[in-house]
Amino acid sequence: MERFITESADMTEAVGEKLGARLEAGDIVVVRGALGVGKTTFIRGAVKGTGCKDRVFSPSFTIINEYAHNIPIYHIDLYRISSQNELVEAGVFEYLFSDGIVFVEWGDKFPNLLPDKRIDVFIERINSGKRVIKVTPLKMH
Repeated sequence: MERFITESADMTEAVGEKLGARLEAGDIVVVRGALGVGKTTFIRGAVKGTGCKDRVFSPSFTIINEYAHNIPIYHIDLYRISSQNELVEAGVFEYLFSDGIVFVEWGDKFPNLLPDKRIDVFIERINSGKRVIKVTPLKMH
């Protein structure tokens, strides 16, 4: 496990960028943490780290955002999903088992449906400005 302490949104984004530079096609990154803790900020950095230039924003209402890059990048937010049927209707499983890089926010809502081969990121607020970010590779290649 890797552990980082950040003191600003820019630092959180920079940690994400370091991870993004190491990602490959087929990687799944599940980002967990409380509402407003910086999940999308971390993912913004990770997408940037892949070399993608697209603007990253939260897919809370669209459920899935796709970013144009030489490797497809998918950003999924399960916050508003309440059942496995909704996951199927949204097409989440097709993205999870694609050849792209997949980021999943709120994946802890459906832990048994996520592939074992993934990277788990947990972001926790220490105080109003500080965060601890824990990155755990699970069965990575």
